[in-house]
Amino acid sequence: LPELHRVFLHEISHLFCCENEIEGGGFFDRYCMGSGAEDGMMNAGYAVWREAVADIMADSILSEYTSLTLADVREEVGRLYRMLSPADPDSKKCMSLILVYVMATKEVGGMTKWADAETGLKQHLGLEDPALYAVLKMAFDNLHRSPFWSITPDFIMELGEAYLSLLSHKFLRERLS
Repeated sequence: LPELHRVFLHEISHLFCCENEIEGGGFFDRYCMGSGAEDGMMNAGYAVWREAVADIMADSILSEYTSLTLADVREEVGRLYRMLSPADPDSKKCMSLILVYVMATKEVGGMTKWADAETGLKQHLGLEDPALYAVLKMAFDNLHRSPFWSITPDFIMELGEAYLSLLSHKFLRERLS
């Protein structure tokens, strides 16, 4: 039953965000229905962000995840990071979950400045990927704006570009090593 409760809150969060993420609602219908290269970045950014925010909203309502530390999530974040690949259709979900786990920790969620959060991340996560930290910083910054669920086309495009850049850099690093 607790998992069903969480899924319900996650889906309700999606509905709330769809109506409230931009004035007049309907971000996906307005900005993610094309098929060009920019649309791929927009769709990737939107998928990563929307899943992460729905989970963060559901978790904040349940409040059972607010006591996580980076030490608690280190192994899972590392596993999800290793799964990130242009060939894996689940990569966007993995990136969303990385955002959820990291942003829900005391060391990151409790910070107001990215520099402080980044210091804790680098000490405790054991991941040294500048492209990953670029995505994390973008999410951190947007989550610290009010209201945190609101988005702009520019933010989603930049997030999508940063996410796809992370996949590309990671793919090349793994192939060249």
